[in-house]
Amino acid sequence: MVADTKTFIEMSRRAMHLEPILLEELIQKTVGRLNMKKSAGDIRIDTALEKTAPFILGDPADMDALFFHLLQNSLEAVDPANPHIRISSATNPLLPNRMQIEIFNTGIPITLADPEKLFSPFYSTKYFGSGFGLAIAHLAVKRNYGRLDIQPVLGKGTKVLMTLPSPGQND
Repeated sequence: MVADTKTFIEMSRRAMHLEPILLEELIQKTVGRLNMKKSAGDIRIDTALEKTAPFILGDPADMDALFFHLLQNSLEAVDPANPHIRISSATNPLLPNRMQIEIFNTGIPITLADPEKLFSPFYSTKYFGSGFGLAIAHLAVKRNYGRLDIQPVLGKGTKVLMTLPSPGQND
């Protein structure tokens, strides 16, 4: 909890530095960190990333924290009988210079009585949760001009939808 609190405070105080980040490398690095913590275990993680737009635009430290906490939450929530996470990305012609990223896990669908509570520090649905994972993820997205939504997929799991800046075609 101390480390998560420190991350949250430092992120809120640190100046941002936006740069292109290769999404596939970021995901591989994050999964590697989680494997070192023995979090990923035998969970199948599939990716379907937009090949024509491989970069997001963001602060590297913020993006590391964002993907670490979102993937850690997905790993903790996955259905043990069907341990599967899918990460996909796509561009949207209606949102120029924006990348849409989805992280789906097969766990019990999240209940959204009050969705904003999910992003509040110290609020957790887990018995030993610190309540900082989604708060850090939400702060990282907001600082980097993005959007974060969590949606239940009835009978299947939970999906996290992010919209983040991407370098323009002329960048």
